[in-house]
Amino acid sequence: MRWWRFRDVHREFGLKFWALISGGGALPGELEQFWNALGFVLVQGYGMTETSALITLNHPFHVARGTIGKPLPGRDVKLGPDGEVLVRGAMVSGGSWSGGAYEPRRDEWLATAIWPKHNPAGNCVCGAQKRVIVTAAGVNIHPEDLEAAVEQEPDVAACAVVAIETASGPSPAQCWPCAAVETGRRWAIEHANRKLAEFSV
Repeated sequence: MRWWRFRDVHREFGLKFWALISGGGALPGELEQFWNALGFVLVQGYGMTETSALITLNHPFHVARGTIGKPLPGRDVKLGPDGEVLVRGAMVSGGSWSGGAYEPRRDEWLATAIWPKHNPAGNCVCGAQKRVIVTAAGVNIHPEDLEAAVEQEPDVAACAVVAIETASGPSPAQCWPCAAVETGRRWAIEHANRKLAEFSV
């Protein structure tokens, strides 16, 4: 019924197009309901830049709405002492770029910054998250890292990093440092950017 009612929309996508897959993070329930109402299947999963691939994914023919699915094969997943999801496997990067240099990962378990709930079928429902900005390109930016870099500047007492909402999604973070003068504020940001990874600038 929905497919027929919104056949003009389906015709624009192509009549063989029937599903969308989202793997960057949990989507708002309203967005999932929107695509379902048009007669499309929305398959959600969860992944991070550091994992190079999805960690969890719904089965395309058995989608549990409002969840990011179950762990995929080859991923070891466990909960940390505080309930945070930890993951390890061949798809986890061996290190990260920080401060202009490559730093090998010391812990085999990667913290995902999500504290999940589980439904009776075992699917993961994203709960609270640490402050992390997922850009439109799918890159995870941790505000604390940017704030720490800027606050090292001599003329900055404190700063806050927030996401800028654009038509395509959150853009790279915006920094609001507390400096004595405007020129000092701009210089602090420019100088701190030199110490950060290019995707964080």
